[in-house]
Amino acid sequence: DSFNFECYGASNYELKLQIATLYPLVLVAIVLMTQCCQVAYIRWKGKEGYFLRGALVTLVLEILNITLPTTSTIIFSSWSCETFDLGNGDTTDVMTVDMTIPCSGAKYESIMTFSSLMILVFPIGVPLVLFFVLFTHREAILTRRTRRGDESVRSFSFLFFLYT
Repeated sequence: DSFNFECYGASNYELKLQIATLYPLVLVAIVLMTQCCQVAYIRWKGKEGYFLRGALVTLVLEILNITLPTTSTIIFSSWSCETFDLGNGDTTDVMTVDMTIPCSGAKYESIMTFSSLMILVFPIGVPLVLFFVLFTHREAILTRRTRRGDESVRSFSFLFFLYT
């Protein structure tokens, strides 16, 4: 992992999952609310303000892009269980990432529900958002004269500037 969650006291998988998924979402929400306020203020002053421009939008997209692989790995590890023979003919199934959590019961079900929701947000939602941003600006990206493009696409040019 690129994040060592044990440093934050996250010694069990459930807490690690929550920190890995909710922390980036809270950060993104704060930045987006700040951007909304900034655009509203600019428009209130009678100037033209665009939501997908500026350093804050770049920050949001970079946070999502950077945290996506690690967060997705943590989310998908929810589905891995190990079976152990107890030596008396019985077996027990436990989560591979945290062997203190049995693969049955209320705690496991809550982890699986939360993981299922987070799959919609991270491994599916983030690439869709990035695709939507690129697709809606495809003409400006394709006709750009510089690697970074004009002001309308500069906030997310880190996604395409290496491709000419």
